[in-house]
Amino acid sequence: MSAEAPNTLLSYRLSHRPEILAGTTQPDTDRLSITIGEDLPTSVKASQVTLAVPLGTGPGDLVKDPDTINVETTGGSLPSQGGGWDVLRLTNDAGTHEILHWTPRRGSATFDGTWTLTLTLDFQPNPAARSVTIGIQEETSTSSTTHSRKQIMMTLDSESTVVTPSGSGLFS
Repeated sequence: MSAEAPNTLLSYRLSHRPEILAGTTQPDTDRLSITIGEDLPTSVKASQVTLAVPLGTGPGDLVKDPDTINVETTGGSLPSQGGGWDVLRLTNDAGTHEILHWTPRRGSATFDGTWTLTLTLDFQPNPAARSVTIGIQEETSTSSTTHSRKQIMMTLDSESTVVTPSGSGLFS
């Protein structure tokens, strides 16, 4: 599912299996992919992309156990694309979200619409999940070396992806 991101400089496309959130199937593993940087109107410099994935056993929690999350990063290997991207995984102070920080090895990457970065999470899904909100934070700029933080929330359910601007504290 694609979504416009009104509060960010980068574009994000989320792909997931909506039948899992509908409760019609419960596989052993699920996959969430986030493709970043498609169809950009201008070049964007990025020094970090962070995801906040809800943890727990309630209907708003995507993953029950963060230890079941396997992360794969595709794209961004050329020097101008960051020279590869590394991920740092943490659980937030409240224990409610797995926080995944991706940073380019060269300190910054330039998204120019000619390449994308795809962040893929394979995990054991929470069987009670129905409507899940993923937080996304980017550190970006269009012209300067000073990057600012921008956040959005993407809510996934069995039928759609909804994007809302956010000043959320999910990333602490």
